[in-house]
Amino acid sequence: MAGAAAPDFEESRPEETSLAGMEAAVSEFAYTRSGQFGKKIVMRGKRATIVGTAIGYTVLCQCPEASWETLKPSFDRVLSSFQVAKK
Repeated sequence: MAGAAAPDFEESRPEETSLAGMEAAVSEFAYTRSGQFGKKIVMRGKRATIVGTAIGYTVLCQCPEASWETLKPSFDRVLSSFQVAKK
């Protein structure tokens, strides 16, 4: 995952939940990355790990911290609308 190797990477304890009828764990994370001209940008995000019977899924949503409060509701909608494609 982008940022996971950052020295200041922090992730909340995963919250157990259900997405698309499957067991899932959702956590929030933050880290700092280098931007243009050496500017430091704090990134925030959510990660969902969804466990299916034969396959697992990871859904990752992240943005600069300055956009977090605006985009967090959209990230929540992305996670709550997750569906497995039907064959």
